[in-house]
Amino acid sequence: MARKTLLFKNRRKKLKSAQIILFFSLATLFQLIPWGSMWISHIHFYIPLLAFFSLSFSMPISLTGAIFSGLVLDLLTSTPFGLFALNYSIATLILYRFKRFFKKDPISFCLYTMTYSILCIFFESFLIYVLGNITHLSSLLTATIYSMLIVPILDLLYAFLFFALPIKYGHITYLLLWRRYRCKKSRFQKL
Repeated sequence: MARKTLLFKNRRKKLKSAQIILFFSLATLFQLIPWGSMWISHIHFYIPLLAFFSLSFSMPISLTGAIFSGLVLDLLTSTPFGLFALNYSIATLILYRFKRFFKKDPISFCLYTMTYSILCIFFESFLIYVLGNITHLSSLLTATIYSMLIVPILDLLYAFLFFALPIKYGHITYLLLWRRYRCKKSRFQKL
């Protein structure tokens, strides 16, 4: 009985690490696509990944994931270096203690992602004003208000479609593919 539980935990751990690699690759790929002036270009592609880190892991691992994701995003954008790493780490430090109010279901995950997005937009605007050379505060406030109204909803939809549904139903797909692989492997061994 204990052996089956241990194997299940190991398989679950492998599945979780595979999900992290897949989600990080997906976020990086979407970030690299030149969206132009489309509304998709305003989505924060790393925020659902950071919400997944924050809800699933301990504080040091979540903070490491936030800093690493922020540094990758800093390398991919033309903002001052360290802006996103600092932004994501501050948001992770603040929101990590509130994870107990969110369950581990798709709707709560999406709401946590939306909260994360709002906080990151606020800190991003503040850090751009402090670190950048923005001379017109009114244009920054207008962009911040627009971002706080529209972008969290876009982030919520992105998190639901590309993170919550695969997390919820990904293990079923994994098990079906594993069974199919085992059946094909056994058929080839019989020949």
